[in-house]
Parts: sequence; C-alpha cells; structure tokens
Amino acid sequence: MVITFPDDVLADAARYRAAASLPPAAITTAADDDAVRARKDLAVEGFGALVEGGPEALDRFHRRAAALVAPSISAWRPIWEAGPVAAVEATGVHLTALESGDASHLAASAVHALPPPGAERRYGCCGTLGVIQPSTS
Repeated sequence: MVITFPDDVLADAARYRAAASLPPAAITTAADDDAVRARKDLAVEGFGALVEGGPEALDRFHRRAAALVAPSISAWRPIWEAGPVAAVEATGVHLTALESGDASHLAASAVHALPPPGAERRYGCCGTLGVIQPSTS
C-alpha cells in the first residue's frame, strides 16, 4: 500500500517514509492523535491532486508507488508464497481429495478461541487496528 501523498512527497523515498511513519510515542490510541491527523490531511491533499490531475496524475502516482515498493518485493515474495500461495495449493489438494470421497484431512480440524483486542489500539492508515494475537498459553 502506498498512501496518496502529494507528488513531491512520493518522488522522494526518504520523505515518503518520514510522512508515512508515526513517531514511536504516537502509534497507539493512548497517544495524542495529532500525528495521525497530519498524515491523513497530507494524504487527502494528495488524493485531491490525483482527482484534479486526471489520468496523467494517476499514471504518475502508479509509477511513484511502484518505485517506492520495489525494494520490498524480495521480502514480500516469501511471505506471499508461504501464506496465500500455500493456502491455495492446500485447498486444491483438499478439493481433489473430496472429489474422490477422501475427507481424512478434516480430522486435522480444530477450533481456536482468540481473546478480543485490547482497548488500546494501534493506528493503521485507515483507522485503528484491533490486532488479535493467539494467547501464548
């Protein structure tokens, strides 16, 4: 995800990272939300420029976004392969098994209960994140 900051911010990776990042003391709802609001306001300003700029502005945004995320792709690929790709492949195996009447994989099923997220939430780009983590017990 790339936030729709103004083009001059998107054109400079260091400036983009600085604008997109929250100060460590402002990452949760326990903190003052001035930094979150400033980031949102900058994104709204950039989005407005995209709307006003039409297709050329959108094309430029896409190019800037691709350049900003390019250094992360090598780290993302193994996560994608171990997560979504592995899940799709496992689903294919299960469907093949079910077609032949083999439901043995269902014996590995389980029910998990996770605690609700705490009252203090971490800020995301579109609000607060209620991250639910499995208990360590």
